[in-house]
Amino acid sequence: MSTQSVRATARSITTFSLVQMLIALALVASGLVHVFFGPRNDLIGIPLGIGAGLILYYVLAAGDTSTPVAASRRSVLGLMALLAGVSIAEEVLWRGFALETVRATSGTGVALVATTLGFGASHAATQGWSGIRYHLLTGLVLGLVCIATGSLLSAIAAHLSYNMMFVRRIASQGSIAP
Repeated sequence: MSTQSVRATARSITTFSLVQMLIALALVASGLVHVFFGPRNDLIGIPLGIGAGLILYYVLAAGDTSTPVAASRRSVLGLMALLAGVSIAEEVLWRGFALETVRATSGTGVALVATTLGFGASHAATQGWSGIRYHLLTGLVLGLVCIATGSLLSAIAAHLSYNMMFVRRIASQGSIAP
């Protein structure tokens, strides 16, 4: 992949991510999504979410055969900031809004399946089939974490820990997957 192609892809991902963040912010600001569900759920859910994100990362990283790609300190810090925002935005959109909306009309099982499929598919444009494959599993785990704990913060914590391990890998090995 040429440098120009990599930059174009990075711009597309960044633009898509910023749009997600703005939509998520609007959903929270309008009161359609509640981030805090109560101290009990959140205090239990956050550590469980972090643990689930770490386990998920190590399960997916175990099968990774990608070729390491060099990454500068600046690009790693930028990626860390971007993925932190994306982690929160995607959880607000997929678990806070979509899961709860579908759940209210069609039940928990249908909501989990629908949001898992949607979450996986939403990564197709920027990551292709491997993005769908990885994100079907991550979407399922993140949905289960949210449902099991009754806390959106738990899913956010899981997503953040997963993505920060991804960034850690880039910083230490230069690899860009999973």
